[in-house]
Amino acid sequence: EEIVFVLMFSGFYFIREGGTVWERRQAVPLLFDEWYEKLDETGHPGPLIDLGCKDFYSDGPGIEERLLTYLSKSGQAYEDTQHFLVSTLVRSIVVETRIAFEELETFSGTHYQRIFLTGGGSRVDTFCSWLADCLGREVRACHPESAVLGNVITQMHAHGRICDISEGRKILSESFEERVFSPAGGYGTIWAERGEKYKRLKKLHVVL
Repeated sequence: EEIVFVLMFSGFYFIREGGTVWERRQAVPLLFDEWYEKLDETGHPGPLIDLGCKDFYSDGPGIEERLLTYLSKSGQAYEDTQHFLVSTLVRSIVVETRIAFEELETFSGTHYQRIFLTGGGSRVDTFCSWLADCLGREVRACHPESAVLGNVITQMHAHGRICDISEGRKILSESFEERVFSPAGGYGTIWAERGEKYKRLKKLHVVL
């Protein structure tokens, strides 16, 4: 019997919402790579945002204003720039993932050696690298359009084009090149400290 653990939280959604504001302000569309081109490659200490803050999901000001208000009310220094907010959100996604991953290993009693990453985030090398450093695990970035490809494999199975889902997974693994990110030494303690800081932020219950 296969058990699937699912935890959903926003982060890249906030970046997409902020992007609509930044694109309107610049009067030009932003290419995907331009969103993340200035992410700090070293993952330096910086502010964090509690992605579970309920006020992010209620009616009110735009997401950019809410993010800046959160940073101000939580006593963190910030810059009112697109790249600063994107970096802060990506860093927060990494730390939120670390906390969820720790809970998963505790609950399942299993130590996982590597992470297979799909979806849009798998296209961002710095995110994958930070995730590997934060988790202390190898991260394998796979196909980004996982939902679409999963649907294709399901349809192929339904129409008898493949014997089972395992065969479909084999087809995908042979069709897309995986990018492997290994954890860099010396970053474990830094990310652990960020994890503790993130937990403290969650307890603040910042009201926007």
